Amino acid sequence: MQDRIDPEWMTEERRAVLRAVCDTVVPSIHRADDPDGFWARSGTDLGADAGTVHALAGLSDEQRSGLLGLIDALGAQGIVGASQESREALLTGVAQLGPMAAAGVGILTKLVLMHSYGLPCPTTGRNPMWKTLGYPGPTVATPTGTKTIVPFVPDGDVELTADAVVIGSGAGGGVIAARLAQAGRRVVVLEAGGYYDEEDFDQIELHAYKNTYWRGGPVPTADMNLMLQAGATLGGGTTINWTNCLRTFPWVREQWAQEFGLEGVDGADYDAHLDAVLRRIGATDKASDLNGPQQKMKEGCERLGWDFRLVVRNADLDKYTPEAAGYLGFGDPSGAKMSTEKTFLRDAFENDADILVRTRARKILVDNGQAAGVEAVYADPESGKTAKVTVFATNYKFAKQGQSGIEVSELLPGLSQVIDDVAVIRSGVTDRIDHDTAQHP
Repeated sequence: MQDRIDPEWMTEERRAVLRAVCDTVVPSIHRADDPDGFWARSGTDLGADAGTVHALAGLSDEQRSGLLGLIDALGAQGIVGASQESREALLTGVAQLGPMAAAGVGILTKLVLMHSYGLPCPTTGRNPMWKTLGYPGPTVATPTGTKTIVPFVPDGDVELTADAVVIGSGAGGGVIAARLAQAGRRVVVLEAGGYYDEEDFDQIELHAYKNTYWRGGPVPTADMNLMLQAGATLGGGTTINWTNCLRTFPWVREQWAQEFGLEGVDGADYDAHLDAVLRRIGATDKASDLNGPQQKMKEGCERLGWDFRLVVRNADLDKYTPEAAGYLGFGDPSGAKMSTEKTFLRDAFENDADILVRTRARKILVDNGQAAGVEAVYADPESGKTAKVTVFATNYKFAKQGQSGIEVSELLPGLSQVIDDVAVIRSGVTDRIDHDTAQHP
C-alpha cells in the first residue's frame, strides 16, 4: 500500500506526521524473545499509515478536515523526529486539551490499531501479527454461484417508470419492496452499495469495511464522541449485522402510541407484522451457541430463578455453523444468515421488481407538491462506467399481455391485442410467427 498515490490533501508533511503517530501507537520494540517479529514491527511496517489515509478519504469533508487539523497541530508540536517517550507525552497532552481533541486522538489511535492488526499482507493474505496473537484468519471455504438476484444494469442514461421507488435495500427497504411487488406494484429498488454475498465474503475485516460498510467502516458522529456502523451493500445492515432478532419491547411501543401519537403499534396488528417478518427471515433460538462463561451464566440464572433465554437469530439451520458465525460482521461465508438479500429482496425480484446496485439517489422530483420521481447516478467502480438513472412515477397501471409477457399500459388497450406481433417484429424474425424466438431477440 505504500506505493499508492496520496490524495492531494495528504501532503508530505502530513504523511510524515501520520507515520510518527502510527509508530507511536504501535512502536517497534526490541526483544530477544521475538521469534515471529511481533514486537519488532511498527505501525508503518504494517502499512497502518496507508490504511489510515484510505480511511480518512471515506469520511465527510468536515470530519476529515477536523482530523487533518489535528495532524497539522501535532506536526507543529514537533512530533516528527521526537523520541518515543516524547511522542507519547505529546499525544497524551493534546488529548487532555478538551473533548474534541480527545475524540480526535482516540479516532486516530483506533484507525492505526485497526490497520496494524487487521490489514492483510498482499502476498500471504494474512497479517503477520496474527500468528503470535493466535488468530487463524479466514478458515471457512466460500461457495460459488450463490447469487440469485440479477440486478438491472444501466447501459447508458436510462429512464424507468415505477409505482414505488425504494431507496435503500436494508431491513426497511427490503420488506417494503417485497410487499409492494407481491401486491402487483411496479417497484424499483435503488441501492448505493454493491451486491455481495457468501461467495464474496473472504472473512477479512478491512475488505468487509471497504465493500459493505457505509463510508468504509466505523464512522464518528459529528462531535466525534461515538463511532457508528451501517451497512452499504445490497441488504444493507442485514448483510453484515450479528443476526440478533429482538422484538420491540411493550413499553417502547406504548411510549410510541401514548407520547408520540403513533397508531397501530401497541396492539395485535403490530404483533402480526413482527410475526410475519420473523417467519420470513427464519428467526430461531436454535442457532445460539453458549460458550463456557455463558453456560455458567445460564446455570446461575436457573439457580436464582432468573429469566434466561437464548437470543433469537435469523439463520438457516441447514447451513449454519458456529465456525462461520464468528465472521458474521464481515458477511456470513456460509450463507446461513437470512438477510433481506436472501429473503425479501429475492421475493421482490421474483415479483418483477427492478433492483439496481451501485446506484445512489440524488434528488426527489416533485410535481405540484407530490413526489413524481427520483434522479440517481449509477457508478461501477470496476469498469468506471456511470449513467444517469431517472425513475418516474407510474401514472397508469401496466399489465403483462400475450404470450410474450410484455407489459402494456392500460392507456393502450388496442396494443395489448397485437403485442406478440410487435415482439416478433422487434426480434427481427420475419419468416414465421414464433413466440418462443420472439422472447429472445
